[in-house]
Amino acid sequence: MKIAPLQTAKINNYGINSVNLPCKNKQNQINKNITELPNTYYMPVSFTGRENRTYSTDNQDLFEIPSDFQIGKFKDVPCPACGRKMLNKDMFLRFKKEIDASEPQEYMSILERWQDYMMPVELKAFEDIKQCAKEHPEMSVPNDLRTSLVILRNSKLPQLQAVQMKRVKKMRSLARTLPEEEKVVLNSKLDKLQKIIKKTGEESPFRRKIMIDKISKIKISNPNKYKKLQTIAASFPTSNDIHSAWIVKYSGKNKLGEDWSSYDIALRLLASSVANTDHIRAYSTDPGHDDISNYMSMHTGCNTRKSNKPFLQWYYEDKNLRNKSLKAYFEKADEIISSGELSSPKYRDYVAKATQTIFEVSKGKVNIKL
Repeated sequence: MKIAPLQTAKINNYGINSVNLPCKNKQNQINKNITELPNTYYMPVSFTGRENRTYSTDNQDLFEIPSDFQIGKFKDVPCPACGRKMLNKDMFLRFKKEIDASEPQEYMSILERWQDYMMPVELKAFEDIKQCAKEHPEMSVPNDLRTSLVILRNSKLPQLQAVQMKRVKKMRSLARTLPEEEKVVLNSKLDKLQKIIKKTGEESPFRRKIMIDKISKIKISNPNKYKKLQTIAASFPTSNDIHSAWIVKYSGKNKLGEDWSSYDIALRLLASSVANTDHIRAYSTDPGHDDISNYMSMHTGCNTRKSNKPFLQWYYEDKNLRNKSLKAYFEKADEIISSGELSSPKYRDYVAKATQTIFEVSKGKVNIKL
């Protein structure tokens, strides 16, 4: 099967500069100058900025670049956020090679063999795709992922719009409490936003990031109400949060204004399941802690949702789940280290040190005992 020319893409925030991508998305990306693709698929080939990362002076012997963190390189480590098994990068590359060597009508059966690793949102979307394929045997390409998503869009877009309109309603309630001039400005923005959300068709014009940026530029004199407005804007659903948003996104068009292909969609169903490295103390707000005592492996998708939230805020979003999944993660890490599979001496006390970091950053409210 013919492979398109090599493309380049930015990968993530850990100093990775670029990577060559063998791209088989023939309809959408051949001969395109792609400068930005989502940050989950591909292995890095070069790093920049290592010299700019610093270590905690208390743990110089534990210093390590996040991409070098070893726990996530083992098989079936449970995610400390959701508890589901994570893919390591080697496993994902094996999956990708299967997809690369196959035709679109074969993607469904390949994905079924890997679905135990899908994140909840992607798994729910995949279940809908499979059901849709069964109900529409008349598809020109049997079991085609793209065609199934386009069919599903008709029912999922109204569901997504309903959730979005609830957020707009919350903003309007907040607007009623503002001074008249500020209320008029905000309501004017919300009128335009509401029209955008209600539009239907092949491609929804709503863009969450653009909306958040525009809302952030509205001048609100009361800082607490301004903060509340930003919180509501940030709570608009994304394809990481609910499967209707995932289906709407990938049944639409990419940043180049072209259809997401079945090849893209197949990779997306597993990409968020790849393990990457999370900072217990968020690096963006508390730099200087690049050592393994501040690391956990985590699903790429879960890490994206966690972002730079303070640990306790993230923990209390689902306390019961976090208690269970954190314990399972550290039990697996302890098993790997104790068995000798991970021979580096710096990991000998990893579990004790990382759980101590959690204890400290949570001010003693989270005490993980194995």
